[in-house]
Amino acid sequence: MTQLLINIRFCQLLALLGLTWLCVGCDPTTNNPQPQKIDLSCVKLFDESGQTNGIYGGCTQSPDWGAIALTTTELSFLTFPDTVSLAGTVSANITEFIIAPNPVIRDGALSFMLRSTTADQPVKLRLAIIDEDLNVLGRYSLRASTNKTNAIQINAGTYAPGKFYRVYYRASSQSDSNLFEGFGNILVCKQQVINGDIDGDCF
Repeated sequence: MTQLLINIRFCQLLALLGLTWLCVGCDPTTNNPQPQKIDLSCVKLFDESGQTNGIYGGCTQSPDWGAIALTTTELSFLTFPDTVSLAGTVSANITEFIIAPNPVIRDGALSFMLRSTTADQPVKLRLAIIDEDLNVLGRYSLRASTNKTNAIQINAGTYAPGKFYRVYYRASSQSDSNLFEGFGNILVCKQQVINGDIDGDCF
């Protein structure tokens, strides 16, 4: 009888170990890991004045630079301490985030504007730039006025020619934490693109 009980308990132990092994093998975090790299090669093109100039990459359309709801992970790129106050900012009606140019030249300036139905409305704007490996390469916080141009420098020490990057943005005011948010991809080039020769001038 004692030997029978030992055998039963031994079988129960083996069954328990088997179930544990199956649970570990079915761990959703193991089978569905977080992405470690994203494809940024679909780029909406803009000339020096911010006029759209087609699309580059393996795509025919892009939602870039519009109002795009950001995920929790994407919002984390825009979460950082800063000293820019929300005092005096207003709930502007922002309709577009316009950039110029894209592609942008290494060591050149990437200009941007918050397009609104009403000009000169002050808001707080946060920007973050990431690479394809989700590394944050630049974070910016500034006070911006609608329909006015600002710029950030695309430094050669940080950004490489022939590489794609993503810019995240979010505008907020004293009474509204999310006036306008979204993202857009950029391509950095070694020199100004001439006659539309992106492959020759960027890579």
